[in-house]
Amino acid sequence: MSYKIDFNAADVNWQIDMLKLFPKIANQYFYPAMHRATSEIKGAIEPNIPVRTGLAKSEFRKAVSGKGLNITGRVGWKYGTKAWYINVHEYGAPPHAIGYVPSLNVTIKKHPGVPALKFMERGQEQADDKVNPEMARAAEAVVNHLARK
Repeated sequence: MSYKIDFNAADVNWQIDMLKLFPKIANQYFYPAMHRATSEIKGAIEPNIPVRTGLAKSEFRKAVSGKGLNITGRVGWKYGTKAWYINVHEYGAPPHAIGYVPSLNVTIKKHPGVPALKFMERGQEQADDKVNPEMARAAEAVVNHLARK
């Protein structure tokens, strides 16, 4: 004599099936949300970019890459940008010695430094009120989508 016990809960099987589809469903909601979020951040930062020649502003971009659970949004400048000095404006620079500057044909013994403008940081903080709810709505949409199945 024996007792047979099966573990075959339809609900658990359904949940396992949904987890297989999760990356596709997450991508459906998070990819567009990431585009909207990076647009918000870009829009908040762009007006505060220091402008002398316009090069930094012209090279300022947003990009979204990846899919599923590996979506990345970037706002800023690509590596190797001609506007290399933009980091100095964001983070500042302490007083320092430079020496001869060929492009200016001058010798600078003591540069006074540059104050940190934190324009990127301020723009990100301004956009947080729109970006955080945007991503929360995407997460809620994924949950609701999974609940409908």
